[in-house]
Amino acid sequence: MKQKADRGRIYREHRLRILRYSAKSIWLLVFPLLRGIRISRIDADRIYSWIKGAWFDIAVLAVIILFGLMRWHCSRIIITDEKIEHIEGIFFESHRVIPVKSISSFVVESPFYLRPFKAKRVFLGTNSGSAERKMKLLAGETEVRAIRKAVGKSDEKSCTVCEYYPGAVLLVLYSLFFSSSLTGAVYIALFMFRGGEIARELTAVSFDRIAHETTKLTGLFIRSIPYATVLAGSFFLSAWVLSFIVNFSRYYGFRLCRKAERTEIVCGLSVKKKTEIRNEKIRCAELKQTFIMKLAKLYSVNLSCGGYPAGKRQHPVIYPVIKANRLLKLNSKIEQKITPKITSLWQYIWKPVLSGVSVCYLSAQLAEKIKELSQFTELFTLMALLWTLWGIIIGAVSLLTSYIKTDGEKVIISYAKGSIFSTIIADKSRISEITVKATLFQRIFRKCSISLVFNGKKKNICTIKGVKYRNTEQIFKALGYDLLLDSRDKK
Repeated sequence: MKQKADRGRIYREHRLRILRYSAKSIWLLVFPLLRGIRISRIDADRIYSWIKGAWFDIAVLAVIILFGLMRWHCSRIIITDEKIEHIEGIFFESHRVIPVKSISSFVVESPFYLRPFKAKRVFLGTNSGSAERKMKLLAGETEVRAIRKAVGKSDEKSCTVCEYYPGAVLLVLYSLFFSSSLTGAVYIALFMFRGGEIARELTAVSFDRIAHETTKLTGLFIRSIPYATVLAGSFFLSAWVLSFIVNFSRYYGFRLCRKAERTEIVCGLSVKKKTEIRNEKIRCAELKQTFIMKLAKLYSVNLSCGGYPAGKRQHPVIYPVIKANRLLKLNSKIEQKITPKITSLWQYIWKPVLSGVSVCYLSAQLAEKIKELSQFTELFTLMALLWTLWGIIIGAVSLLTSYIKTDGEKVIISYAKGSIFSTIIADKSRISEITVKATLFQRIFRKCSISLVFNGKKKNICTIKGVKYRNTEQIFKALGYDLLLDSRDKK
């Protein structure tokens, strides 16, 4: 499996990779398929003819497996103290080299279906910009140890300074609050148990009257409303339950060990995962809250670091759920802090307000033109207004909790995106773009919107609206930038 070379030790991926390489030649099965089509009309002679020619099918499968075996044999992993190199290809070789000093994260996954074969998935990530790519390997225990030794060589003397073990209750809370479709599930559940009941009562009372004046198709549509509501509610609730199970399984047994030079994270039930992150490669930390978590003073802490997480649909969680009093204060000295003005409330709630007004107007117009549907339009208007009220609450809380502050070295911005409240903490050197915008009405009141973009895998735009111009200039000076404003805007 391995041999010595002048430029390092040479390893090969796990033998299961042969199946992956063989799968890339699956198109060759078109030939047995074409031969099978010839006996689409089954009879004894055709079956005998197919069995007699089975050697051709076996030959094709042998070629596929042989080609996968050749690709696996030609695929090599070269590990030195300075680099990790992956070589692929039979006729045309592809060399991919990652310097050890550029590695930001090292993730090892052990899915339940790979454990009997002692195989592990390995991901090596770097801070390579917005189009980050990871080196993905399927390795055995020997190869994993060799990679870990090369990646963590400089960290051997680092001591543990922090450990974190969330309890089962906190993990359940995180899985509940951050499961997808939570808001939709609650809203549809309310519609099911309240709106569905009202709809059934309205249908029973007015169906006879409506049926005389409308077509049978309309009657069937009205009659199906409660059942459609139940179906939609069941879908959202099922999606939420499934998301809850996936999240709880993913972060089961979560354990964080923070050392002087790296952070280690272990978690997972069906897919056991161990992640090592170099602290110097962390770009920024993000504290997330839902409205309920904000009331309970609980946070979920994510971080931005190349290669973490390994999966596309996973969150870069470093603390699934943590209480506010356990968060470390980075610096109590704050030189500058700006917040949006209370008079800017309209900028935070205009979308839900206009949406609610539009729904009420359209419902009134529909009820006036089709009087038989007035009771149903009242029902849907009520549910739409509940959604509008929720949007107004989120907007108002966002106004009261948004801010930008800095101590000269670090910048902290708290804002809301959708129904999630976020607080990003980063060095000011991580800011890649700053945008100041002002609409015509904002200029009249000498206000503006500030957007900060941080270096990361995705373009994360953090925006605060309704900030005074003169306050904006002060915070920019604290960050080391000169902001040129019109003299009228500084007043």
